[in-house]
Amino acid sequence: MIRKMMEKIKELEQENQRLKKRNELLSKIIQQLNSSLQLSVVMEYVIGEVTKTVKAITSTIYTLTENGKIEFSYIYGAKQEVKEKLQKIQLEPGQGIAGKVIKEGRPYISLDTQDDPNFYKGIDQEIGFKTRSLICVPLKVKSEIIGALQVINKESEDKKFNQGDVELLEEIANHAALAIKNAQLYEEVKNWREFNEAIIENINEAVFVVDRGLKVIVGNRSLEEMSGGLYTKEYLKGRNAREIFPYLNLEPVYREVFQSGRSFQQSGAGGRLLNFKFIPRKTKNGEVGEIIVLVNKTNLQSELE
Repeated sequence: MIRKMMEKIKELEQENQRLKKRNELLSKIIQQLNSSLQLSVVMEYVIGEVTKTVKAITSTIYTLTENGKIEFSYIYGAKQEVKEKLQKIQLEPGQGIAGKVIKEGRPYISLDTQDDPNFYKGIDQEIGFKTRSLICVPLKVKSEIIGALQVINKESEDKKFNQGDVELLEEIANHAALAIKNAQLYEEVKNWREFNEAIIENINEAVFVVDRGLKVIVGNRSLEEMSGGLYTKEYLKGRNAREIFPYLNLEPVYREVFQSGRSFQQSGAGGRLLNFKFIPRKTKNGEVGEIIVLVNKTNLQSELE
């Protein structure tokens, strides 16, 4: 009886140690994911820690291309020449275990991939590798599946992945998916702004753009020229929009456009020869994210003086 109790206590202690290590790992990974939008550095750290924790040989994060194909985005535990080969490969939707996981949104564990009909052997043949076992879990953000996290070939004594490994990967995948999605959105916004700033810079009309916090994001050279050099791009960027044409009190107009989502035109503002057009730019969810302000005047400098 005492012996059984001691064995049970030992099992509980081992389980507590396992849970403690798991929680410590999750805490470190979450901290890393929240620390930077430089996704490549963070993801390489994450899959490296995951690989070591579940005692796998290698791991991969798959993401989807714009046309729905599956690509190797992050790879751990492979030589550089192998990584380069893998990053040139794209799987068709539903192809292989990763394709199945992304399509169905459920985790998959294969303890003998060579006899698994869902396993696609073409990649092993391409890089001269033998996959014996794997776990693949979906990367989900709410109901959207944006990719998959996969670990390959357990190195423990029995060389078998277990349900505890699956649960750990699922939890990490939830946090990793959100980080990937946020970084993708950040990159989209950055690219959009760079593209639109280039357009704004090269149009003839005087323009500046205001965000929801009433901060000026960008102004163009035409506005600088019309203001006789007062409203330079450097002066405008990050400045409170209330400080631009302060005597006109445009804040209520900004608020109305953000709230209503409709364009607004104001001619002869303040009894002067200033014409404004406020154009809302909406985000994907329909909310107004920014206002593009066009200014027309024959002699803006005299008004500023």
